[in-house]
Amino acid sequence: MIEVNEITAGYESKPVIHDISFSVGKRALYVLLGPNGAGKTTTFRVITGILPPIKGRVLVNSVDLWSKPEEAKRYIGYLPEGDRLYPDLTVEDNLKIFGKIYRVSKSDILRSLELLGVDDLKDVKVKKLSAGLRKRVALARAIMHNPDVLVLDEPFANLDVESVDSLRRIIIDFVKDKVVVLSTHRVSELSYFEEINSYLGIIVNGILRINTRLINAVRLVKKPLVVLKVSDIELSKKILEGTNVEFTLRENMIVVQVPKYEDISSIIKLLVESGIGVYEVRPAEQPIETLLKVLSKEV
Repeated sequence: MIEVNEITAGYESKPVIHDISFSVGKRALYVLLGPNGAGKTTTFRVITGILPPIKGRVLVNSVDLWSKPEEAKRYIGYLPEGDRLYPDLTVEDNLKIFGKIYRVSKSDILRSLELLGVDDLKDVKVKKLSAGLRKRVALARAIMHNPDVLVLDEPFANLDVESVDSLRRIIIDFVKDKVVVLSTHRVSELSYFEEINSYLGIIVNGILRINTRLINAVRLVKKPLVVLKVSDIELSKKILEGTNVEFTLRENMIVVQVPKYEDISSIIKLLVESGIGVYEVRPAEQPIETLLKVLSKEV
C-alpha cells in the first residue's frame, strides 16, 4: 500500500502543494482529480521519490520513501505525463536502459511487453509508433520490475478514443492485484471506474479538498453531457422539445444529457433524418468546481 502523510512540496522552497494526505491499499484505485496546474504532477513527483518534500512523509509497503529510498522505490512503477521514451531507439532497447536501474532480466522486459500487447514491436523504433502504442511501451517500462504500486500521471492525455478505452481496461486489470494511483483533469473519466474498488481526491490550488469513495462522485456525473454542433439550432430545439431528451442551448450548439454515451446515436439519427446537419459531437466536461461544491455538502 501507499500512505501519504501531510506532504508539502514545491520548487526553490516555494510550496506548490500543501499538507496532502491520502492512503490506498492493495487492489484499489485512487484517482487524483484536478485542473491543470492544481499540483497533481508535483504530488506524484513527491510520492515516487523524484522531488523531496518540504515536510511530510510517504510510506510504500510501510517503508519510508525518503529514509530508505532504494528499497521503497522498488515497490513503485511510475508513468510520468507523456511517454518519456527515446524515439531513435527500439522498444526493447528503451526498456533495457531503464531495466538496468531495477536490475531486471531480459525475460522480465519481454514479459512486460507481452502483458501490454507490444512484444511483437520490440525491434521497432519508438518514433514509428502511434501515441497509443508508445503509451503502452511506457507502461511496460513502469511495470517490468513487477511493482506493487503504479503511479500514472495523466495516462489518457493526447490519446485517441480507441487507445483510451484500451488503456482503461489495462488499468482496471492492474487493480485486481496492485495499488493504482492515477491523475486526470477530466470529470468524465470517473464513471469508467465505478465498478472497481476506487477512491477519489480532488486537488485545487495545491490543496486536497476532497477525499471520498469515487462512487459518491459518480452519482453526480452519472448522466454524461454531450455537445452537438448543428446546422439549424432552432429546428433542432423544436424537434428535441417533442422528445424526453434533456438539453440546453449554447450558441450554435446543443448540450444534451444522456444516461450513457451510447444513447447519443439515436439523437443524432433523429436530427439527421429531420434534415439537420450534425458537424461535431464531443463530451461536455462538467466543471470540477461544480463537482467539488456538491461533494463538499455531502462528504
